[in-house]
Amino acid sequence: MGGNVLVLAQHETPEEGALAFASELARRLGATLVIAEHADESLCPAGSRGHRDVALQDTATYAHLEWLRQGVSAISPHVRTQVLRGEMPDVLSDALSSADILVAIDPEAGADARRRSRMLALEAAWRAGVPALALPARWPRPDTRWLLLAYDGSPACRTAFPLAAELARASGWRIVLLQVIPVETARLPRRPEVTQILRQLREAVLRELSVEAAVLSREGIEVSARVMVGSPASSIVRAAGLLRAAMVVLGSRGR
Repeated sequence: MGGNVLVLAQHETPEEGALAFASELARRLGATLVIAEHADESLCPAGSRGHRDVALQDTATYAHLEWLRQGVSAISPHVRTQVLRGEMPDVLSDALSSADILVAIDPEAGADARRRSRMLALEAAWRAGVPALALPARWPRPDTRWLLLAYDGSPACRTAFPLAAELARASGWRIVLLQVIPVETARLPRRPEVTQILRQLREAVLRELSVEAAVLSREGIEVSARVMVGSPASSIVRAAGLLRAAMVVLGSRGR
């Protein structure tokens, strides 16, 4: 395959296991592992006069990335690092333009700002049509048995099914095949006929999704189908949290 596997790292959370997985994935695909970290100026440490010291933050960010690079260089022979500066949506779009797969490492509970950045990353990947994996920082997490596979109904997105099946089979996980109907319910009028239309739409999508789940289950994996209504990125993140999913797999969208 070649190309680039982009990993979004963070400074506060132990992530060696998740990085090792991403490194092995890059090695198997013959791709370059790109470890990136967002330099958020709002998190800059204070300098000697109490002002935010961007240079000090850069030094810490580069040191952290170099430490991560050295830790995985034995697994993946092609590794480089990248500092992302600027507003998160913009820098993510630029970084994803040269990425073939995104690996987003989910922060520990309580890291709200970092968790929001991971949600933005998944949403950016979804919009860019870049396949994505979301891993918990402490990987592998022993108390999880679910792999969340997001699907939008397109043939391009279905190309992620073999990877999800291989990962689930190797780890003994069950798959939840999720399709999100992109309708912002908060903006809809609260009338019985609207509720009825949404219910019928959800049931129709679930019937089609159940067929896909049945095909996937022929790989010897337990698969269940679920449908949610709302923002795709927010719904996927919410479903992953409710399931305590070990991994989230987003298929390609037209790439």
